Amino acid sequence: MTLSEKAAYLKGLMDGLKLDTEKNEGKMIAAIVDMLEDVSYAISDIEDNAQAVSDELDEIEASLDVMEEI
Repeated sequence: MTLSEKAAYLKGLMDGLKLDTEKNEGKMIAAIVDMLEDVSYAISDIEDNAQAVSDELDEIEASLDVMEEI
């Protein structure tokens, strides 16, 4: 299960509990779940960017290998 899926699961649990978000405890739990969702999206973006950089480095390395053979 990915972080985004776990955050969505927690949000679903919170919704299923029908917490009163007008009360302090409900507000705090809702804020924590929202923050976890934001963090999971940010981490997903970082992982995507890291993979893109890795792919580009692999392409550069392959190009350099071809140039060395020439």
